[in-house]
Amino acid sequence: MGKADKMTILLCNDFDGHFHEIQDMLYNYISKLVPSLQKENILMTKFLKPNLLDSAAKNIRINNKKETQLYNLIKINEDELIKLIKK
Repeated sequence: MGKADKMTILLCNDFDGHFHEIQDMLYNYISKLVPSLQKENILMTKFLKPNLLDSAAKNIRINNKKETQLYNLIKINEDELIKLIKK
């Protein structure tokens, strides 16, 4: 199995106000998979505007069925996620 020596996770600041809760949840789960992960490596960032992430978040928020039906749902199991994280 692979090994991750360093990992950084960037969260969009659309989660404003909940960052520390999300950071804690991610750290508590992912640190079991990647022991070298430090809580300080989970950061909040601001993406340049306009961007696809903002458009998708807005469409989901306002339940825009016309646009969201074009989105692809990706199902990934825990084993696949672990493989991706450890690459």
